[in-house]
Amino acid sequence: MNHTALRVKDVKKAHQFYHEVLKLPIVRLIGEDDNPRIVFLQGLELSQIRPEHDGATFSHLGLEVSKIEEVYEDLKKKGVVFEGPVRDVKFEKEGKAVKVAFFNDPDGNRVELVEWRDL
Repeated sequence: MNHTALRVKDVKKAHQFYHEVLKLPIVRLIGEDDNPRIVFLQGLELSQIRPEHDGATFSHLGLEVSKIEEVYEDLKKKGVVFEGPVRDVKFEKEGKAVKVAFFNDPDGNRVELVEWRDL
């Protein structure tokens, strides 16, 4: 288990609650430090609810894997339909990169495969 992602009405307010009140450590911020658009805390990702979403606050479950391409191919053979190919996202500021791939479970919940590495 890597993280659970929640869509929130106010990222700053949620960030303050989960970090300052519940004491979850900050892992990474995406966007401006004083106004991030995504906040990664230990085990939790917070992002802004966008107008195109139906109001649901659960975004996805992130599962950390090694050898993501092998896991991706194995799951495809088992009938899992992915949203697209494995993507590589770089976070230059942190010196990290992540490979990700998304699919839905049988109930339609979104699941993300995550493989982190240093740049």
